[in-house]
Amino acid sequence: MFLLVASAAAREARLVVMLLLLAGLVAALLADRFMPAAGGQQAVSWAAVVPAGLILAWSTVPGPAALPDLGSCTDPLSPPAAWRALEATAVLGVTAALSPIGGVEPLLLRRPRDQRVVAFAALAPIVTIPAVVLGPAAAGPFFGEVRMVFPPESFVPAIILALSNAALEEVSYRGALMGWGARAIGAGPALVVQAVVFGFAHWGPDVQAGAWLIFAGLTVAGLVLGVVARRTGSLLVPFAIHVAVDIPLYHALACRLT
Repeated sequence: MFLLVASAAAREARLVVMLLLLAGLVAALLADRFMPAAGGQQAVSWAAVVPAGLILAWSTVPGPAALPDLGSCTDPLSPPAAWRALEATAVLGVTAALSPIGGVEPLLLRRPRDQRVVAFAALAPIVTIPAVVLGPAAAGPFFGEVRMVFPPESFVPAIILALSNAALEEVSYRGALMGWGARAIGAGPALVVQAVVFGFAHWGPDVQAGAWLIFAGLTVAGLVLGVVARRTGSLLVPFAIHVAVDIPLYHALACRLT
């Protein structure tokens, strides 16, 4: 857990830490095979941090330009959408491969029993409206002037990016890191760790000012989403809110005028 938090805060160390996390997982699995009493719990601890570690390492790999030509804004396979879908495929594939170690139940990949929770999740896309209207003005102090266009066709790649990003981040942070991590360090510490890593993960080189405010805001958001996931026993509500908020994110990446 310490390695993951350190790499989240120090962007330059993320690739190296990812290799260390994989090495630790392999060592724990070998220990589990030859010394079951010593290795079992350790394997879960390492498995919990690998998906989030992969997200952090992925962020250091050069991807598509943040501001591609506006002609790609309406392309379903525009660079931002395709790149995030590729990342989601990789991260979710790794998480699925690790699920025999940590178990599927702690990932909270189930429908809430309370139908009121399901109804609330269905209403979450309403969040997209204030995000689209207020987002550019709110982002200005941190990322510089933001002006975007919203052609109707652009919502197809926007939804692809939003679904991909929400799936990989919710399953990695509120699923593996919080769920599997609870077995290693306890429920409370795992909740806090996933939120802190989530906050640092969004502290990128494009931030022009107020990086600590962004970190604090997203850490609090991570805590709230983690509590909601725990209370409802499902990732459905955090996933739905995440999708709604990330639709304007696509427009900021692919449909930005300035």
